[in-house]
Amino acid sequence: MKPTVDTDICLERCLRSLAIRTQRAFTLIELLVVIAIIAILAAMLLPALGKAKIKAQAISCMSNGKQMGLAYLMYANDNNDYAMEPFEWCGGSVAAVPDAVSENVVKTSATYPYLSSVKVFHCPTDNSGLVYQGKIQLRNRSYSQNAQIGKASLYAQVNIGNGTYREVIKLSGLTRPGPSDIFLFIDEHENSINDSHFYAFRDMSKYTGEKWLDAPSGRHGNATGFTFADGHAEIHKWQDSDLHKVQISGGVVTPNSHSSFLPVPGPKDHAWFTNHTGAFK
Repeated sequence: MKPTVDTDICLERCLRSLAIRTQRAFTLIELLVVIAIIAILAAMLLPALGKAKIKAQAISCMSNGKQMGLAYLMYANDNNDYAMEPFEWCGGSVAAVPDAVSENVVKTSATYPYLSSVKVFHCPTDNSGLVYQGKIQLRNRSYSQNAQIGKASLYAQVNIGNGTYREVIKLSGLTRPGPSDIFLFIDEHENSINDSHFYAFRDMSKYTGEKWLDAPSGRHGNATGFTFADGHAEIHKWQDSDLHKVQISGGVVTPNSHSSFLPVPGPKDHAWFTNHTGAFK
């Protein structure tokens, strides 16, 4: 007669063995493999996340620009097509406190009644600030107006691109090129922005290899936010200028020191500004 098998004892032993196996901890090698896989996945995802963040911020900057542009055009429509000067658009200096950090300065803009928000004057990627009342405070404005639109200032009259452009008092005077090709507002570089007007080079008639007079920002992946005189906004990518470099220590800017660290712009980007700054004579 064959011996019988105690099935209950066998089952108990199997379950006990299985429990021991499932409770076994990971070995060091297994942990290192898991960590390595996680690191590889993170390395693959981070660039994509960074690009997505840059794109989202650029879209927000364009939204600001479009709102400012439409407000400027509505003001012109209510005032006999008048092309206001930069200091009328927004006064004060963002190179000195308290003007640079005061919301009241922005609220005096002739376009503010059409906006009713101070946030649209500030690019979401602009983290530069000035020390005021013992702490670093963000500027109230990141954008500047094209100095070639509106009655020419004394500076623009003297340095009017060596006769390249003509003065524009009314927006209807923006011809050759038209308003869709002439920028109205620009997202200016942290260490360049000071007053309310922007003029890229002293000589706009030809490329001489000169440094920036006023410098565009490169905060959107070596690209800059622009608003054009027809109201549309876009992000322009620079071809032969390295504008993403900044000189900020602890968030505090050094206004008007951009010429000491920004490289000389290339001829392609000089030509872009020449063709998009004003109405040719």
